[in-house]
Amino acid sequence: MTDSNFFNKTVDELVKLIKKADSAKSIDKKYPLYTKLQVATTKAYSQLEGDFITPVIQKLEADDYEFANLMRWTFFFECVACNTADDKYTHSLLVIPFMTSSAYGLPFGEVPQEALEKIHHFLKGLFTPDFQIRVNRDMVNTDTFAMRPFEMQRYLKQWVAKSKPGICRFLDSDETREEMTELVADIRLIPIIVSTPIKLLPLSTFVPEVSLKKMQKNLVFSLKRIFSEHYPVTHMEFLMSPSAEFTKYLQKVDNPSDYNSSFMLPCTGSMMEAGRLFRQFSLKEALEKLKQTDNFAIKDLQVTVAPFYEPAGPGEARMAEFRIGISLKGENSKVYQGLGWPVFFDDPEAVLDCLEAALMYHKFDLDQVRLLSNPTFMLEDEDEEVRYPAFDGKLYEPFIREDVSYVTPSLYQLN
Repeated sequence: MTDSNFFNKTVDELVKLIKKADSAKSIDKKYPLYTKLQVATTKAYSQLEGDFITPVIQKLEADDYEFANLMRWTFFFECVACNTADDKYTHSLLVIPFMTSSAYGLPFGEVPQEALEKIHHFLKGLFTPDFQIRVNRDMVNTDTFAMRPFEMQRYLKQWVAKSKPGICRFLDSDETREEMTELVADIRLIPIIVSTPIKLLPLSTFVPEVSLKKMQKNLVFSLKRIFSEHYPVTHMEFLMSPSAEFTKYLQKVDNPSDYNSSFMLPCTGSMMEAGRLFRQFSLKEALEKLKQTDNFAIKDLQVTVAPFYEPAGPGEARMAEFRIGISLKGENSKVYQGLGWPVFFDDPEAVLDCLEAALMYHKFDLDQVRLLSNPTFMLEDEDEEVRYPAFDGKLYEPFIREDVSYVTPSLYQLN
């Protein structure tokens, strides 16, 4: 059991480092403090029993930290939780995220062997031979890592203990063909564990940023070729290097440089960046499906947008996401396509502006779009069906047309 004095001392030390980092005036002064804070947090995960994050956040809140900053530091602790140390190595969990869309079911289960070998070769080029590298055989979804930081630590240690370096299976996929046929678009993740010798900082590499981007682009080129052979009717976009076509689309409706595409992000960070990019991908793919598979024209559609909230504390709620319901003009109590646009750490107004720009790009007129700003919709519990806003201002589950084949799903759900 952890000594209470040691626990409190560690909490105070972390709070002190956070305040120093926030008060530093330049990035040159901030960076060493962030590094020191990361090391101290990793040490706290290995030495303390119990939740030390909540008392840290509570102390910051008592010092008048705003909610956005509290969430930012909570996210920092979640990212650091993707690392765990033992006597020899610091083990870091990373993922390669790619977005997929298909009317005939999405990729799941085992990653093609050739793709695994390409990823392993890419990693060998980033790190020296004294690093250990594990590439998971199965792809998984974002729900796989929806866990508290201490759970992440526990599982990461188990995954390292149960596997050997190389191409292995430290994490099983439990997805079924039935589940993946019901989805039209989703984020797929290929998990990786990189083990850094304890004498070095985690993920230390001598590969410059420019070289890393070039290596990422080459890897994505190879992976797209391999995946297209195995999944010929699936559209894919990789976070590490979006296609030229998708990048041009982003330039019209968003700012491509706002997304961090580095492979070196911790698992939690990569999932958030992929989720931010998936907002645009899912809308673009949903409209393409309605046009090509369902034979609807943009002029035939109407769109409803509504903010959704989640509890932030006693009597408090925070903006969690915008939900989008798409239906035919005049069918005000139906939703044919449902999409979620999570806010993450972005400004909700900026997210809404970006959505408006996307709808204008797709040539929606003002009378085809309705924003519901007054109702306070809350996110459902896990056992409830996901519902989306319709033109009549109410929430509905997506409507499935009887004249559409069963292999053409109607729901865009981000796990």
